[in-house]
Amino acid sequence: MRSSSSTTVQSYPLIPGPFPAELGRRITARVLDLLLAGVLLIPTNLLMVGAAALLHVDDSIGGILLATNMIVTPLAYEWIPMAFGGATLGKRILDLRVVRTDGTAVSWQRAALRALLNAPYVSMWLILMVLPLVNLACMLLDKPQRRGLHSRLTDTVVVDLRPRFGSQWPDHKSAHSVPEPTPEQAALGRDQVRDSPTRHT
Repeated sequence: MRSSSSTTVQSYPLIPGPFPAELGRRITARVLDLLLAGVLLIPTNLLMVGAAALLHVDDSIGGILLATNMIVTPLAYEWIPMAFGGATLGKRILDLRVVRTDGTAVSWQRAALRALLNAPYVSMWLILMVLPLVNLACMLLDKPQRRGLHSRLTDTVVVDLRPRFGSQWPDHKSAHSVPEPTPEQAALGRDQVRDSPTRHT
């Protein structure tokens, strides 16, 4: 007798984002932003030193200029791209965006407050390193959105724009409440679910 065996391959739908961003990707994006802001500080600090030498100012004034630049440059790095694109360069590299909790874009005022509370280096100097620790504690305790104090005070959330297969993230819902796919959509498979119409039942 010949025995035959069949293998059933289950196809899961590819659900488009955004989804609440995972803590690991947010930390990676923050490390990238720290490095990039540090690189940006090199030419701006040199510019401050050159300006101080050109104007023959006292060393104390030059020190004040450098200290001011250590705050202004990281703030600008965080605030400007956040206000106009919803993401710093580090977040953009990892397909992360910052939006309001209702899904709308972040205004420049909220982006400014968020930058003040979370800009690279700047937040580390506030309240003797307490603020970054509070942010991290809030992110660890808040599931699945991982909102820190800076996100709570600005009514914002960090989302991941990457699509995900439905079976891989059972506990994560889309930040925009993406509905569960219908059986017809699931049958289409990963390549066609994006283009199929979503039907609410």
